Amino acid sequence: MEQTESILDQIKSMWKEDAKINEGNIAKEIANVPLLHSKYIGLLTDVKRARKRTENKLLRLQKDKIKYYKGEMTKDDLVKYGWNQYQGNKILKSEMGDVLKMDEDLMVIDEEVYDLDVTVQLLESIIKELNSRNYSLRTHVDWTKMMNGLN
Repeated sequence: MEQTESILDQIKSMWKEDAKINEGNIAKEIANVPLLHSKYIGLLTDVKRARKRTENKLLRLQKDKIKYYKGEMTKDDLVKYGWNQYQGNKILKSEMGDVLKMDEDLMVIDEEVYDLDVTVQLLESIIKELNSRNYSLRTHVDWTKMMNGLN
C-alpha cells in the first residue's frame, strides 16, 4: 500500500510541475502537449495493470479466506499463510460477506485497490486536462494574433 501511495504522490508532484504553462513560449507548450499526453497515458496503463493484478490478488486471498473460515484449509495452506486453524463459531453462508469485509488481511489489499482507483481517476483527469490544454493554447495563439492585427 505504501508503494501505491508513493506512486500517487509522485504523480501529483509531476503534474504540479507539468501543469505549469510558460506563456512566453506558447509554441513550445503546444509542442509539449503530445509528450505529456504520452507520459501520462503510459502511467495510466501501468496503474490500470497494477490495479488488475491487485484485484486478482484480493480475489485469490478472498477465496482462501472463505476456505479458512469454513475450516477447509489444509495444514500446508495454513503454514503457507502463517495462520492457525479457525476456531470460531461456524459462519453461515449469509454471514460470510460481512466476515470477509472485516478481515484485516483483505482490508489491506482492498485499500490498495482503492488507492489504485484514485490514481487511475487522477491520471484520467490529467489526460482530460491535457486534451483541453491543446485547444486552450491554440485559442491563446489565435487571440494573440487577432490582438496584434494578424489573421
